[in-house]
Amino acid sequence: MKKSLRIIFIGYGLSFVILTIAFLFSRRLNSLLDFSNEIEHTYLVRNQILKIKLYLTQAENNQRGFILLKDSTLLKPLKESQKNILYELQNLGALVKNNTEQQQILIKLKNDVSRRFQVLYQTIEYAAEGNIERLKISAHNGVEIMNGFQKLALRMEQIALDQLKESETSKKDLEKFAPLYLNLVLIISCIFQTLSFIFLFKEFRRSNLYYQQLERKIQELNVSSTELEQIAFVASHDLQEPLRKIRTFSDRLIKSHKENLNEEGKLVLGRIAYAASRMQGLIEDLINFTKIFKTEERLHPVDLNYCIEEAIEQLHDIIKAKSAVINIDPLPIIDGYGKQLQLLFTNLIDNALKFTRTNVSPVINISVSIKGGNSIEPNNKKIETKTFYNISVSDNGIGFDKEFMNKIFIIFQRLHTQNSQYQGKGVGLAICKRIMINHDGYITATGEQGVGATFNVYFPETTEP
Repeated sequence: MKKSLRIIFIGYGLSFVILTIAFLFSRRLNSLLDFSNEIEHTYLVRNQILKIKLYLTQAENNQRGFILLKDSTLLKPLKESQKNILYELQNLGALVKNNTEQQQILIKLKNDVSRRFQVLYQTIEYAAEGNIERLKISAHNGVEIMNGFQKLALRMEQIALDQLKESETSKKDLEKFAPLYLNLVLIISCIFQTLSFIFLFKEFRRSNLYYQQLERKIQELNVSSTELEQIAFVASHDLQEPLRKIRTFSDRLIKSHKENLNEEGKLVLGRIAYAASRMQGLIEDLINFTKIFKTEERLHPVDLNYCIEEAIEQLHDIIKAKSAVINIDPLPIIDGYGKQLQLLFTNLIDNALKFTRTNVSPVINISVSIKGGNSIEPNNKKIETKTFYNISVSDNGIGFDKEFMNKIFIIFQRLHTQNSQYQGKGVGLAICKRIMINHDGYITATGEQGVGATFNVYFPETTEP
């Protein structure tokens, strides 16, 4: 177990290392993408600046043409160039929106462009008026504005180139370390895969070994089950036969030679007959106990009223002898094993009839109610949402102390000694417990010394069609 945990921790550590290296490698790849984007960005910025320069040059040429030729048709291309420059300046602003320095330069560029067109139109007016002096001054101002524009444009281009150089440095680092990162990922991944294979292979062998052991245990249990069936068969046939003969011969001796026997002989024969009878009853209970572990009967709707009637019919003699009163509520129909359910109620009623108080006629009440799973086992999540038929079998017998609540369902656990007037064999309630397990149900018991006992059986509620 410790070795397996150690392998798991090592695998987790290697996975963490792989993820870390993969993260660093991813960062480097992102740097490569950034470099590619930076190249494209620089190209676009320079292209926009070039377009603006071309449109400005075109505007100046249109101005010169008008001055030389006095052709007013040349003023229309001048206005078109102005519109195109404003449009390209907007595009340039979108490209440099993430760079504060370039944005500041862009503001100055826009200002220079505005001034330049203002001077162009003034120069045209002066030329039309024939004012040569103002024309020269205006032309000189235009040259100065263009020189300033050129410097700003070059500065903006230089900033883009500087950013490109920084990205190029990152690219070189990537080209230098990327193979190392990739090789580390591959090596550690191979180690991780190898360890995982070894671990899974060992777990497979261990699971296969456990499976083989389980198969052997199942085979051993099948052999034990077969042996128990053989023992049960012997008990039901071979062992009961000599017991029946012992009882028959002892009864014949008592009847035929009673007068020839002294008191001690009568007592010995009586004890022999009683011991044989008790042994035969114990064997029958054990046979019933072994039968409920393996049944060929299938689940089917069972009327519990019929099971109670059969149980009462089977116990008719003892009920009559003790003048017992049995009150029964109408009981439901459930899915179950009919023979087992009849045996269940036979044992519960027989138990109530055995442990009665002296000079008190037994009164047995059998009632039914609906209970939720929480009231049976509060901490059992499997049944907390289920409902159960709660069938209570209560009596006015001798009862029992609370400390025996769980012990009474254990086979061969008796609350009274063999020499006591209460001759329980310690098998009947164990049979009841097993039957309830077979029906996915539960059985509990409560009692009070000298007052009586109540046995509650819980069957899963089934929806009737």
